Amino acid sequence: MIRILVVDDEEGYRVLLAELLTHQGYETRRAAAGADAIRIGAAFMPDLLVVDWILRNHVSGIEVHSALKAIRAGMRTILISGFASPDLEHLATAVGIDRYLRKPIEPDELLAVVREVAGS
Repeated sequence: MIRILVVDDEEGYRVLLAELLTHQGYETRRAAAGADAIRIGAAFMPDLLVVDWILRNHVSGIEVHSALKAIRAGMRTILISGFASPDLEHLATAVGIDRYLRKPIEPDELLAVVREVAGS
């Protein structure tokens, strides 16, 4: 079973994404802040990280990606953001993030990208 860590500081968004993925048969965990995501991810060892770019407590989604990628090199990452910009997309690509999605995300779009990135 593919393990997915969903990280977003907006509770409603975090819960919605995680429940959508759980209903599709993925094993999910959730985190609201970057430091929590790193702690949970280090124990959970996700195959896929779905992470918001801007998180509370001064740890960005890109930093979460980098920290967990150092622990689990094979982990794939989907970065999401409501503050879309070409510079952010370029940065995401430069640090090895697999896909970038702009909020709001339609459920079908998320599931298609998760299947593509996770290889499921």
